[in-house]
Amino acid sequence: GGEFLLVRGHRSREALEKLASGTKWEIHTWITHAEVVSNPVPDLPPVDAVLALSPVQALALLEVDGGVKRFAWGDSAAKVFAEAGAPADAVCEPNAEALRALLEARRS
Repeated sequence: GGEFLLVRGHRSREALEKLASGTKWEIHTWITHAEVVSNPVPDLPPVDAVLALSPVQALALLEVDGGVKRFAWGDSAAKVFAEAGAPADAVCEPNAEALRALLEARRS
């Protein structure tokens, strides 16, 4: 568990906060893009892990370094991480139950 970063969370924030409730992870939102990644990307708050819900979100997170775990919601986000040489530490199916299981199983 630890501090968890959700990229571009304004639409899904409430649902994911409820989903993470009771796990060892606290979700923070980080608005980085609309349809394309913001340039420059906003400063990253201190976190232990990041979650990319889409390939565009994975692109926004490629610059994140320093031992931060990368989680991918589905194979398409994981593929972006892998192709950039920064493979995801965990990948889950793109559904709420799989994400909940990932958050319960993963530790910082």
